[in-house]
Amino acid sequence: PSAMKKFASSRSLNKILAQCDSSSREYEEIQAVERKWHLHLATPRCLPLDRRAKASLFFAAPPPPKRAP
Repeated sequence: PSAMKKFASSRSLNKILAQCDSSSREYEEIQAVERKWHLHLATPRCLPLDRRAKASLFFAAPPPPKRAP
């Protein structure tokens, strides 16, 4: 769960994935996070998640980018 907060975007996530050893535990954790992200972003309403899971996904999501003035 705490790992999700580290990723500001999928780009940084991909950079981290590229640097990680594919056999390492860290790599597996990141891939699990990425899978959650894609599921959450693709079908947030369709997932049969309980409130806790929805809340954790929601709060772990990065803030929307600020628009340039």
